[in-house]
Amino acid sequence: MNKAPARPFPPAYASRSAYQARNYATRRAALVTLLGGKCAYCGTTHKLELDAIHGHIQQPRTLNRWTRVRMYEADRRNGNLRVLCRRCNASRGALRLLGPDNPLALPEGQPCPV
Repeated sequence: MNKAPARPFPPAYASRSAYQARNYATRRAALVTLLGGKCAYCGTTHKLELDAIHGHIQQPRTLNRWTRVRMYEADRRNGNLRVLCRRCNASRGALRLLGPDNPLALPEGQPCPV
């Protein structure tokens, strides 16, 4: 049984993984731009992360790049995705996990002191 040859990747890239990393970065940047390009809470444009409003059953960090970007694109189509800066995203997680008495958690909607 003969295997089909692997699909070639563009010659400008040294390897398939370099091509995939660039493709992921491009599609992720496009998502950030489509969602406004700034933090939904504080408005900063530095250290932005994609955040699923209602969460996921499977954590994105356990998925490969390609599956993760496809999941984010589906979330954007469903209205379940927003852009948060690293600090607001971390404080949102601390609020959800540790409760409102946690000193690291900012109340929902309050801007972070960046």
